[in-house]
Amino acid sequence: MKRVKFLWLLAVFFLYALGFGGSYLLINRNSAAAAVIMASNASVKVPTTVDSSDPREEEYLRKKEIQANEAWKNRPLSAKEVFLTFDDGPSENTLKVLDILNKNDIKATFFVIGKNAENNPKITEKLAENNMCVLPHSQTHDYDIYKKRERYMEDYRQCVVAIKELTGKTPPSFVRMPGGSDNRVSPREELQSIKQQLIKENIYYVDWNVSSGDAAAARVPKDRIIGNILGELKYTSYAVILMHDSSLKTTSVEALPEVIKYLKDKGYVFRTFDDLSIAEEKELEKLKVINR
Repeated sequence: MKRVKFLWLLAVFFLYALGFGGSYLLINRNSAAAAVIMASNASVKVPTTVDSSDPREEEYLRKKEIQANEAWKNRPLSAKEVFLTFDDGPSENTLKVLDILNKNDIKATFFVIGKNAENNPKITEKLAENNMCVLPHSQTHDYDIYKKRERYMEDYRQCVVAIKELTGKTPPSFVRMPGGSDNRVSPREELQSIKQQLIKENIYYVDWNVSSGDAAAARVPKDRIIGNILGELKYTSYAVILMHDSSLKTTSVEALPEVIKYLKDKGYVFRTFDDLSIAEEKELEKLKVINR
């Protein structure tokens, strides 16, 4: 009799436990469903983690990146634009130029000599850290590079490598040729061949349409530099200004704050060659500043 009673109690307990457990599971299942419904009806989007292993997510991110780049490339021209460019550095004067630029919250383009960059690695790195545009001028600035197209291209590539190693970035495909693309110290046929090769490799060679004249002597007076720039700015709303930041160019540094103030007062927008839009590229080609 006792055994029957025990078995009966055991059966009751089992059925009770089963019923409670089933109810518990049902309650939790319904709670989870409710949570899903609440999330789907919420006005605030629930943050999600991108699954980089999903090719669809990778394609989505790639398209977003392309769209962002296209938006930047399609930026319209401003009424007035200026590209401040500095050749032949870096040197101790480059740091002074950088300080002036930062105080004015503007960017500039530095066409560096590869050997100078290698001899002043900290200065070169600092240009990159401050988001300045660092581009090749020449590895050696030796005019013998113009004697043969192959020699010039090798010099150019050495400078690109030097910049990449020091800044961690491959520079955009722009170069300023020593003496400019129409210099008179190079054999004409060979110079033309070099320019054709640059164009063939989609490398833009950049000249200028406003010169500071600071290369006319070791130290050109500050006031003359300012006068040269302001005088030539009268003839263009889209200016690429040539200045130098080599070790001797102290007066160029002294002239820079007044030049920047003038440009700001006249409403110029400051640009660099690492964010050149399609419209700006076409305008500079029309002005024969790029690939003349």
